[in-house]
Amino acid sequence: MISRSTRELFWSRALGSYRDEDAVAWAAAEVERQPPSPNLAALATSVFPYNHFEVEDLLRRALAEIGVSEPDRAVSWREFMYETGRAILEGTLTPREGCAKLAEAHGGDITRGEFQPFYLLHLGIHDLEAEAMQWYYDGLTVQNFDELVRREAEVLVEATRGTP
Repeated sequence: MISRSTRELFWSRALGSYRDEDAVAWAAAEVERQPPSPNLAALATSVFPYNHFEVEDLLRRALAEIGVSEPDRAVSWREFMYETGRAILEGTLTPREGCAKLAEAHGGDITRGEFQPFYLLHLGIHDLEAEAMQWYYDGLTVQNFDELVRREAEVLVEATRGTP
């Protein structure tokens, strides 16, 4: 079974927020979970400044040593959406935290339409708290923010159901 930290590493790579430090932190966490393989141990003990090509090579080899292959970016992308939406609905992420996480994944990129409602809700609630006025999400108020985030999370989960 693929660990949560491995899935999160794949998500960051799919979303474009991956940094070499993420691979090193992932390797350090994996070394605590299982006996280290040579490349996993080497990656876990890498020190800054990182050589991107070396980190990528160690990561690829470490994944192969533990029998894990990186899924297609589209699969990781959809899994991230499903898992984050589900976490909001189950209460393991508050609506505020989940909305912020999905808004960050949007990053102002209009092509990431699945995240657009969360991006607009995130901008809207910040404007409401600062100015008592927002133009991003029709009908958003401070009082109904959590409900709207949950409703959008339901749509997201339904659209990506069966992904993992």
